[in-house]
Amino acid sequence: MVPKTLSKHELVAVLPPVPSTDSFEIAPGVRALRAFTPAEAAVITSQAAVSPKWFPAVINADLEIDRAIRDAEILFEEVHRPHSDAYRERLAAITRALADSIAPQSTMKEIQLVRYGPGGRYADHRDGPTPGAEGRVLSLVCYLNEHFVGGETTFLELDVSVSPLTGLVIAFPPAYLHRAEPIVEGKKYAITAWYHDAY
Repeated sequence: MVPKTLSKHELVAVLPPVPSTDSFEIAPGVRALRAFTPAEAAVITSQAAVSPKWFPAVINADLEIDRAIRDAEILFEEVHRPHSDAYRERLAAITRALADSIAPQSTMKEIQLVRYGPGGRYADHRDGPTPGAEGRVLSLVCYLNEHFVGGETTFLELDVSVSPLTGLVIAFPPAYLHRAEPIVEGKKYAITAWYHDAY
C-alpha cells in the first residue's frame, strides 16, 4: 500500500506563517508546528553549508556508521556554536509546551543538524527505545529547506508520508517506525532533536 502523502499545500493550510507554539495533529500522534520562517531557516542552512566540520551520520550510541542504513552527514551542536545555541533555543521555545504535555519536566538533550545529498536516506528505524536512546519521550524533525526532490518522512505503521516544508517541525513518539525517503535531487537540511525524561 502506498502511504498517503501530506503535501506542502496541506501543511501550509494548517500552519501559521510565523513561528508559533500552536501545534496541529497531522496524523495520529504526529504534531506539526512552525519553528522558523523561511528567511531564518535560510540563514541556518547557509551558515551550516560552509562548515568544514560535517561528519558521516551514525546509527546508534556506539557511533557506528553504516551508509546502507543512514546515508547523511551531521553537524554536531558543539562544533556549530554559537549558531547551534540560537536554533536550539528557538526549537526548545516552540516545542516546550508540547513536550510538557507529554512528559512534564522533560529536557531537550540531543540536537543535530543533518544534511542529505542525492541518494541520501535513513532506512526504517525507531528513535527508541534502543541502547543509548533510553528515556527519549519525543522526537523532533525540523525541515530547513524544501527545494529538493524526495526526502519525505514516512511513518510506516500510520501509512502517512510528510513532505518537507521549510520551518516545519514534526513531533512524534520515538517508538514510531519511520524513515527518511531518499533524496532524488538537491540537498536536504534538517534539525533532529529529542526530549528525554527528567531522571
